[in-house]
Amino acid sequence: MIGELKSFIAALIILYLAPEVHRGNDFILNLGWFLMRIMAADFCFYVTHWLFHRRFLQKIHLKHHQFSDSSSFVAGHKSFGEYIIVTITDILPIFIFGYDITQLLAWTLVGNAYNLEGHSALSIFFISSDFHDLHHTNFKGNYGIHGFWDRVFNTLNPTTKKSGIMFPTASLEKITMKLYSRWD
Repeated sequence: MIGELKSFIAALIILYLAPEVHRGNDFILNLGWFLMRIMAADFCFYVTHWLFHRRFLQKIHLKHHQFSDSSSFVAGHKSFGEYIIVTITDILPIFIFGYDITQLLAWTLVGNAYNLEGHSALSIFFISSDFHDLHHTNFKGNYGIHGFWDRVFNTLNPTTKKSGIMFPTASLEKITMKLYSRWD
């Protein structure tokens, strides 16, 4: 319920306060802006998530870490304070770059898919399920969404599987283990 309320309030803030831009129909230009938006959002998430693991903000984030084995349900298991902070950092790039309604809708779909995937046994977007699982079991490292900023700032957990194009990928064995562990 809090997640839906957060999304509704964020949508109102964006639609009424953020600058709307019209980038036209140039596919390459729109793709470039979309990718820049993804990188900016991931950077904001990385910094916020890293700060949540510092002593002064750790208490706000502890509710999310009540589960060491992450699932898509854990993605939304946050304190009210964390929802507020995450909402602010989610909409910050929109205020910086402006929004095109088509890109905003696309980012909403992609962003939610990334969030659910990162907390599940699935690996769709070049990220293995162990990437965020290691974060939940070790409570440090692997703070970003894609792993890019973790590589840049040297916070990537060294035991993260490193296969695939640039990011780790999950295995069928891992998915099977996570599914069966839920039924034990």
